[in-house]
Order: sequence, then C-alpha cells, then structure tokens
Amino acid sequence: MVWRDRLARFGVAWIERYLSVVGVTVEVLREHGDKSLVEELMDDFMALLASFSGRFYRLRSKQNQRRLLDDAAARLEEG
Repeated sequence: MVWRDRLARFGVAWIERYLSVVGVTVEVLREHGDKSLVEELMDDFMALLASFSGRFYRLRSKQNQRRLLDDAAARLEEG
C-alpha cells in the first residue's frame, strides 16, 4: 500500500491488527511526512478535477450520441 489512509480513513490500526492475526502484514511505502500539506491538497484537488472532468466528458459524449441518433432517425423518416 502506498498511503496508510488509502486502506481506510478510520480504523487502520484495527485492520492492521486483524490482518496480523491472520498472517498478513501491511507495508506502507510512504508516510505522510514525505509531502507537504500543499502537495497533498494539490494531489487531492487534481484527483477531484480529473474525476469531474471524466464525468463531464462522458455526459457530453452521451448527449452528442443521442443528438446524432435523433438526427439520423429524422433523416430516415424524411427519406
């Protein structure tokens, strides 16, 4: 796991204890001390922006597909 809070926002210690009982160890590759607060905020902001952009472009694509299908149907009715 790269970041400890990607495993869970809350209860990470409990999850690690449970996993250790069943023979699994959790290895954290980076602790939060590696990045400044501004870098973490920018990473979160960029992830949020990417998520919203993807949703926006999918929505726009679906609207364009519907418009093209409607235009084709109208042409078929005319012809």
